[in-house]
Amino acid sequence: MKTYLKITLFSQPVPFISSITLLFVLLSVLHSLSIRSMDIPSADLSVLLIKSIGGLFFHSKIIEVIFWTLTTLPLLLFIYRMVVHFSEYDQYILLRVQTRSTWWVGKFVSCALVSVVYGLWYIVIQLLVGSVFFSLPFFYEIHSVGGIARLSVPSLAGRMDLMAIFVFLTGLVALGAVSLLAALLGRRAGSAYLVFTLLLFISGVLYVQQLIPREISPMMYPSFLDLFSGSFQYDRVWYALALNASISLVCFGIGFRWSRSASFPLRTE
Repeated sequence: MKTYLKITLFSQPVPFISSITLLFVLLSVLHSLSIRSMDIPSADLSVLLIKSIGGLFFHSKIIEVIFWTLTTLPLLLFIYRMVVHFSEYDQYILLRVQTRSTWWVGKFVSCALVSVVYGLWYIVIQLLVGSVFFSLPFFYEIHSVGGIARLSVPSLAGRMDLMAIFVFLTGLVALGAVSLLAALLGRRAGSAYLVFTLLLFISGVLYVQQLIPREISPMMYPSFLDLFSGSFQYDRVWYALALNASISLVCFGIGFRWSRSASFPLRTE
């Protein structure tokens, strides 16, 4: 698996890491400035964290949808590369071992690991930028996030930041699984994946306008803020976590079954 990750995922690590880190820093600066512009008492890194990984809320502005798209888009592009680029490891699995199911398991596990690392990387950048450049103090409890989440809740006590992190990370895994399956079923065609990415963006816009449910809007799987509509309910968080896990398992099952019967063009791109 280490060889697989090294060959397939990081063939050009420096340009990828540099460009995505710069994007994360830019998003963190914009989120921090947004918090500074709001009249929020006791603004801290937990508030910044919810602002940056919280995703979208109902009737979010189009600029917020664009920011959320920029947060998730690099992961989608990277996952497409995982499928479109047949590495030496892929060649070995398909030619020597002759088991497509093993190939799919390796791809899926790698996709899940990359999604989690990507999410943690994004979180670390947000916390570093917020603490170093904006001197935001870090408190573990959030007692008022109404200005951020636009919730009609006067007081929220508890580890809201941890719940947001869990939803964010599992949502990225689910989103990555959907993207990986789309790339596989689209036979690695760039045009098909482009259409898929555009549909993801459209689904996010439709969801914030309350025109479609969360279940058919993969862009919202990592989102935390949209779980609340006037009142805080822990069961909504558990539902989101269960949905993310279910989506990931369903995508794994479909891909596993399809990969066993599909033919793969064996060439290195």
